[in-house]
Amino acid sequence: MGLAATQARYLSLTARKTNIEFEGQQVNQARTALANESANLYNKLYSIINYHLYIFYNPFLIKYYFKL
Repeated sequence: MGLAATQARYLSLTARKTNIEFEGQQVNQARTALANESANLYNKLYSIINYHLYIFYNPFLIKYYFKL
């Protein structure tokens, strides 16, 4: 293999490596975005489920409200 062919093969392999790394970064970015979206949805669901209003009465009929 001549010098020009070796250089061309090296450039081709370098380009493929760069493309694979870029695709990997895109996958990681998408995974992070999905994880953030999942966490936000979980937090919304948690706040909806745990939004209970408990009413307690004391002997003087004064209401106390507690949000858990």
